[in-house]
Amino acid sequence: MPSFIETPICISRANCFHCRNNEQFRNQMKSQYGDWECPEKIPINAPIEQLPPKAQEAYRAMMEMQEKRNKQIEEVKVAINELEMVVPPHVRHLVDKIRSFVVPDTKTTDKCKDGGPKIGEVDQECCGGKINKVDAFKCAKHTVTTARKCMGCEDFTSK
Repeated sequence: MPSFIETPICISRANCFHCRNNEQFRNQMKSQYGDWECPEKIPINAPIEQLPPKAQEAYRAMMEMQEKRNKQIEEVKVAINELEMVVPPHVRHLVDKIRSFVVPDTKTTDKCKDGGPKIGEVDQECCGGKINKVDAFKCAKHTVTTARKCMGCEDFTSK
């Protein structure tokens, strides 16, 4: 197995910022390729200015792409909202499907016509198996729901 520094991920210098500033990235690469020392001798948590010019360029390009993507998402949100205003009520659920796919965080109990007020708390298992107390809400279709259940609901319909 090659060392991390022999991979295109490292050689390209496109990931220097992540490598030096993202512990999760380093841990993932370490589990895949083993230990390594930075060939550029860049310290952990180095600011962008301490990276090689090629890495700075790649980071700026990535940030520009991310900004452009965020702007596109905002434009799509506006377009979906405008589309919803002209769509007949009997097919509005199709707009909700598109919205939830493009902007997944839009399904919330306060935005659902079947959602109701908070009625207490329930236990909900987290990704690591830990049990957390979360808010429970009244739901006309499912009796009780949580924010997580609401986000994945196939019966969601906007108010």
